[in-house]
Amino acid sequence: MPEIFTSIANLASFLDTNCHTWNAIHDRDLTAELKEATAPSEIAPAVQYERIALGIWFKECTAEREFSATTTEGQTVGSPLPNDLGSDALSYYQQRFDQTTNPFLKARYGLILWNAPKPIKSGRYAIAALDSLLAALNQADCISGRRDCLDILRQACAISTRFRHREADTAAAALDRFTGAVPYEQEGRAHIFTLITEQAQLFRAHDPAGTILPTVVSLFEERFAAADYHTCEHLCKLAAPFAQGSQLPPREWHQRLGQTYEALAAQRLSDDSSLMPIEFLTRAANAYQLSGDQAAETRSLEQAQALKDKLRLGVVTSEFTPEQSQMLADDIKRHTEAVLAVDADEVCRYLAFSPRAIPDFADMKQKAAQERQPSFLDLVPTVYIDENRNTSHEPSGADEEERNLRYAKQMYSLGLQLQLQYTGRLFVEGYRQGKFTFETVRSYLEQHSWFAQPLPESDFSGNTVEYAWAPLILPGLENFFQQLGKVANGSGQPDFVLCLDSLTPKMEGLLRELLQRSGASTITARQRDLREVAFDGLLDLAQEKDLLDENECYFIRYVCLSEGKNVRNNVAHAYYHHLHQYSIEKAVLMVLVLLRLSHFHFGPVAAEATPDSAGDAASSEPGL
Repeated sequence: MPEIFTSIANLASFLDTNCHTWNAIHDRDLTAELKEATAPSEIAPAVQYERIALGIWFKECTAEREFSATTTEGQTVGSPLPNDLGSDALSYYQQRFDQTTNPFLKARYGLILWNAPKPIKSGRYAIAALDSLLAALNQADCISGRRDCLDILRQACAISTRFRHREADTAAAALDRFTGAVPYEQEGRAHIFTLITEQAQLFRAHDPAGTILPTVVSLFEERFAAADYHTCEHLCKLAAPFAQGSQLPPREWHQRLGQTYEALAAQRLSDDSSLMPIEFLTRAANAYQLSGDQAAETRSLEQAQALKDKLRLGVVTSEFTPEQSQMLADDIKRHTEAVLAVDADEVCRYLAFSPRAIPDFADMKQKAAQERQPSFLDLVPTVYIDENRNTSHEPSGADEEERNLRYAKQMYSLGLQLQLQYTGRLFVEGYRQGKFTFETVRSYLEQHSWFAQPLPESDFSGNTVEYAWAPLILPGLENFFQQLGKVANGSGQPDFVLCLDSLTPKMEGLLRELLQRSGASTITARQRDLREVAFDGLLDLAQEKDLLDENECYFIRYVCLSEGKNVRNNVAHAYYHHLHQYSIEKAVLMVLVLLRLSHFHFGPVAAEATPDSAGDAASSEPGL
């Protein structure tokens, strides 16, 4: 039932009682409740001011525009910043800042006022915001809400170092959670160490007992015992320069890094080609060299040399021995059971958000640059022929960066094929268990994605009309699950023609919509003519605007464009002549692309958003 606000005091009481998080407030639907609330006309501006306040995000205590767009007249409009607000709104925030006892809200009002124009802007607001953030940490859920706590700590460190206020208290708040003096979600402690290294001067000055590195040692040993070697690698790579900056020898961290790489190599000894164990052992030898442990360096190199005889040169294969096939099947089963142990919404959220749902191209590039060895093939020009008999030439003598990138792309192709084994099983088992069906995905998109949101645009007559992407996407998605059901139930021959032909062309439109509503121009001028930016250019813009990270952009590029499977081109130009070309693998990848584009939400900050501001912003504000 919608809230009814009869007075500003009533509104303030509601917010003070219900706001218990920093940036996770969107998950509590407070903005949605304010939007649906009933209030008399004299209270309506206050309700709108609160919606704006809850929608502003801060990066290192500076307010940032969450969303902007360019009108047909070339004017940039978007979600309001404190500088955009009128005097009535700022006066209201001053009043709420003085009255509220809720530390989350007081910090938010304080940072809004700190980012406001002069004469309102004052350092006292930022300092008070820091005091409130430190108080909010005592109430925050640092177990299930660790990301919220981490963001509070980041804001607090930024303010503290800028104003030299309560530096010891701020450092202690982070260190207490890092050392475990205050309970904190176990896996998130590595992220606190990242913050500590980013603010090294602050923490070194306020850690007289030298607890940071001993705590990292304990954390490393704990994660090593749990076989969480990737976290161990992360810790060692941060700890070595931190120790050096603290006038301590970094050798022990290079030693631990070597141990980590040896453990990773041992995990991959079943690799039929021996490539991954050799790579990890080589990295271990390099780490041991930096630590000065010559015996360990020699041991790692000898182990790597012994495995080189098993390398299968000139062959790219995915063949497995029966034992290896069983190990892979067992691992896929464990992964599937772990993901499906949660509810249907969380399954969709995993596919839409988790870095583990797609290959890590950034890591592959880094490994290629570090570990690729020169080869005779570098001197040979190469001709590639795609499935449509189109050719592309790569000349000989490419520079080192180009050769490394080529190698990373080869690694990615193999990595994606392996990833498909996990994702395909997850889709089928999720369907069987009722946790990944058309109904559950539709419900998720309607509740958590911008696909179902009404989006305004102006027609040629200047009238505002609304549309949504969901009605255009859902028919193709429904057909996909009908065919997936045939696979899951063994009830007939699946046919993914309709779903691929329907969904594939819409990926470019979805990406263009996101960019336009984030303020990016998707128009380019060519010889005095205006043209829409091509799909490839849209992906570059999405990465530049931080809408998608490098891994997501390359995944979409690989699935849709000539970088990899080129599904968009093949569908658009009808190069698929056989039903087997409309494979379940391509359909699974396209649905995964769709979900990676779904994890945005536009909170309306339209004309009514700033009743007293000059120039209403007809735009939306996305939150992830």
